[in-house]
Amino acid sequence: MKSGQTALEFLITFAVLGLIFVVFSVYIADQFVFFYSVTASNDDTKQIASIVASEIDRAYVMGEGYSHNFTLPEGAAGKDYSIVHNSTHKIIEVYLTDNQDRFGSSRYIAENVTIKDVGPGENVVYVSKEGVVVYGSH
Repeated sequence: MKSGQTALEFLITFAVLGLIFVVFSVYIADQFVFFYSVTASNDDTKQIASIVASEIDRAYVMGEGYSHNFTLPEGAAGKDYSIVHNSTHKIIEVYLTDNQDRFGSSRYIAENVTIKDVGPGENVVYVSKEGVVVYGSH
């Protein structure tokens, strides 16, 4: 074997290994970005659910006649979201509208809760004889 051929084979091997390294690096970086975006959106949806649940519980504790305006963020991780009230289990669930698998939830303790059109922007919580009512004023 000649030294020129050996050097060429070494360069080809080195180039192929370098290409494999670059491809795996791009793949790993892509997976990291995806994981980070899922984590960020789940954190945001959990925080929004927690805000709504806290407002419900605060109103419940304050009693009849209590009224309070509160604001929810315009988006969760830069995306639209929807709020679902699970009255059977006393849970507020916040779903990203583009991916129903990614959501956050929070429990509340109040009894007789009614939720109407709660969402991004201004919302109102008040307590009447019938119980806690939360509605969107947007």
